[in-house]
Amino acid sequence: FWLPLAGQIAGLDDATLKLVTNPTVIQLDQEGSHQSQVSNEEDIVIWRSSLPDGKEAIAVFNLGETRERVHRSYASVDPALDRPEGWETRDVWAAKELGRGSGLNATIPAHGCLLLELR
Repeated sequence: FWLPLAGQIAGLDDATLKLVTNPTVIQLDQEGSHQSQVSNEEDIVIWRSSLPDGKEAIAVFNLGETRERVHRSYASVDPALDRPEGWETRDVWAAKELGRGSGLNATIPAHGCLLLELR
């Protein structure tokens, strides 16, 4: 993924500074390859990035004015993500392990983003 930032870092509030200096986000940005938009349905846009060691990253963007519920299998997002045993999933922004699963099941706020690391 590409993480653009315009502005003066010294003027960032604590929440924004924490966001743009998140070591996992930086690692995903630096190690990711073959980034591609894999879904664009109304206000929900999903990007995928391949990571070393067979890991994947998924970014789900809500471009709309209201929160959106996203519920779909990883295989329906991108057939290459079909894995019978599922994926160990981590919510990168929340720094929270979500357990093993085979799909997205989340509510994303208006103009929000869900960033997942799949292992």
